[in-house]
Formats: sequence, structure tokens, C-alpha cells
Amino acid sequence: MTLARGLSRRRFLLLAALGAGAAAGSALRAGWLAGDGRRSSRAARLLDGFVDLTSARVVGAACLEIPRLERSVPELVRALERSLGGESAYRGSPREMRTRVSELVRKDFAALDIVDVQGWVLSRNEARLYALAALDSNA
Repeated sequence: MTLARGLSRRRFLLLAALGAGAAAGSALRAGWLAGDGRRSSRAARLLDGFVDLTSARVVGAACLEIPRLERSVPELVRALERSLGGESAYRGSPREMRTRVSELVRKDFAALDIVDVQGWVLSRNEARLYALAALDSNA
């Protein structure tokens, strides 16, 4: 299954991982990982883990076709907040938020709370994050 013309999931994940490492240094210099509050909206804080929002939005558009998945920014934010333990999820740095989101995705897979997105298997909360990226133009 390819995400876009000639881009397989494996290659996308490899490129995303390489990009994440390269972006981490510049993100630290820019203050994104230091929690300086430049990205203050709740949706933006949830989306801080994405290095490439353009790609996330493409996947998110496909996620919005999943039956029984929330379809608006407020619904997605509320669902993610509930899964992350409420508004206390926003305490701490963006790095801590990414850690909590990663743990949530692992728990979803362990509980088999997964969805099929055009042949890709994603955790339900991972699909919510992608859908949020597709819908939130301010992120």
C-alpha cells in the first residue's frame, strides 16, 4: 500500500524518523521542545509530535473516512484529552506530551483498539491525531 505516488509506509516512517532526528536540534534552538508556550492551542499541543504536518494531513484525510471516528476539531481534542487523562495532559513540555502520546498509542495496540485506514493498521488515538492534523489549519 502506498501513501502517495511511490511512497510506501515503510519508506515514509524511515524518512519521518530521519527528519525527526534532524529537526530535534533545530527545534531545541527554536524553543519548541523547551515548552516556551509558542504553540498554545490545545490542538497544536496535541500535534507537536509531528515533524511533517503536510504528510500527517494526507494520512488524516484518509482517517476521516473511518466510521465512528470523531469528525470535528473539538470532538477530536476532547476524545484525545479523555484518553490522555484530561486537561492535565497539557502539563509539562512538548517532549513530555509526545511521550504520553507514544505510550497511549502503545496501549491502544496492546488493547487491540485499532483501525484500518486504507490497509494501514493504526491505533484509534493515532488515527484521531492524524484526523486532527487534517482538520486543524492553525496547527
